[in-house]
Amino acid sequence: MDKVSGQIESSGAGWTANEWLDALLESVPLEIWAADRDGRCVLQNAASRARVGELRGLRLAGVAAVVERSPGLPAAMGRAFTGELVRNELVDAIGGAPRRGLRLVGPLSRGEERVGVFGVELDITEARADDEQRQRAQRLEALGLLAGGIAHDFNNLLMAVVGHISLSRVHQRTGVPADALLDEAERACLRAQALTQQLLTFARAGQATRELVQLADLVRESARFAASGSTCRCEFHLADDLMPVLADLGQLHQVITNLVQNAVQAMPQGGTVTLAARNVALAHERGPLLPAGRYVTVSVRDHGVGIPRALLARVFDPYVTASPVGHGLGLAVAYSIVHRHQGTIEIESEEGAGTTVTVYLPAADGERPARPTVDLAVPHGSGPVLVLDDEAAVRSVTAIMLKSLGYTPLSAASCFEAVAICTRAREEGRRLRLAIIDLTMPGGPGGRECLRRLLEVDPELKAVVASGYTNDPVLAEYREHGFADVLTKPFSREHLAITLDRLLVPDPAPPLS
Repeated sequence: MDKVSGQIESSGAGWTANEWLDALLESVPLEIWAADRDGRCVLQNAASRARVGELRGLRLAGVAAVVERSPGLPAAMGRAFTGELVRNELVDAIGGAPRRGLRLVGPLSRGEERVGVFGVELDITEARADDEQRQRAQRLEALGLLAGGIAHDFNNLLMAVVGHISLSRVHQRTGVPADALLDEAERACLRAQALTQQLLTFARAGQATRELVQLADLVRESARFAASGSTCRCEFHLADDLMPVLADLGQLHQVITNLVQNAVQAMPQGGTVTLAARNVALAHERGPLLPAGRYVTVSVRDHGVGIPRALLARVFDPYVTASPVGHGLGLAVAYSIVHRHQGTIEIESEEGAGTTVTVYLPAADGERPARPTVDLAVPHGSGPVLVLDDEAAVRSVTAIMLKSLGYTPLSAASCFEAVAICTRAREEGRRLRLAIIDLTMPGGPGGRECLRRLLEVDPELKAVVASGYTNDPVLAEYREHGFADVLTKPFSREHLAITLDRLLVPDPAPPLS
């Protein structure tokens, strides 16, 4: 201190070191105080006095203004007396507008002797307000980018639908078969359905149907599907002892497919996409999103153009992409799905050297095969099937599909109509085979309530829940609500046929007229 004092006094001001320190404490825009071992304030600067009043000579824990304007301070002091350095962010609204503060409380020592505690507090209200405003602006920018991207993609898909349908009308008038044109229109509609599902998944609206999944076969099948038709090939390094994960099989397929498609797009001239999977045990947490535990990791590596450093921090935002092709939803959707499965995604990239994306999923105990893949053959059937939907267009097209498959469709626009049809069938000694029930019907009982009423009439009735929404837990836990299966709108004739064939057995009863 003498050396410092000598240097200061020789500066020309003629002040001692203590005078310089006093001037510093009184001038800095930080609230600073110190208390002895009894918790009594022995030092306080002007900024602190301005906010809580004069404290010197007072026990801080007993001063109402301190407790009120600096919440949690007595507890922080107690921890500091044990040698801990305590950091807190505070919020209070004393005197009007909300105020945010950043507080540091720690032990005060002289040599080896602990003589008390100190406190430093900084008003960060304006800084937090600026940060929140900047975050709002970024969210609005991301929302605008998302809306623009959706509009662009859907306009392209609608162009394909409208264009091929209009051309099919020309063919119809001239007698030329229009099957190929209608096939293209159907494919565009299915791409629109896939895009909608990606958006719903990204919006965290989708409910996951969890089961034990063995990742090795899923990774192979999903990767080969995603890379088919490209100039890239897939190379696999999958551990033989991979543990299962508790997950939604369809959503994990979407994650792997998205990551491989991104890798393929990063190598337009072709190349190798390397997929590896292994078990990992983390003894300690690796950040807030990855606690200690057992995980299965899946990594997807490409040797493409890499991601520019400026974009790397935003790669999980929707419609942000470094690729000249694609819509920029792949990583956003993958992140949303993995996060919902209590996992996380890490990404490493170097421009010109490629990118590696690694997925961490919590490992599960036990072993059970995933559900079998669906046979895409189109089975036919017979017998009455009730279609309950408040949309006339949905009832009409579903009825046409059912007729083409050999079934007898019966349509109802409301729960009241559906119960009346079911009741009349029972009174006439006949019964319905199955009901396809819309989940959401504004202005009347919804799908769950209507199923309950139908089962009161016919307890043996089987029902399929149909919906274009994915945010209702009924779709993920349909059996617990009395449904036998699920149809997600829009569904194809083939999907409808397979679902009915899975549920129905030949019915000896005569069909309803």
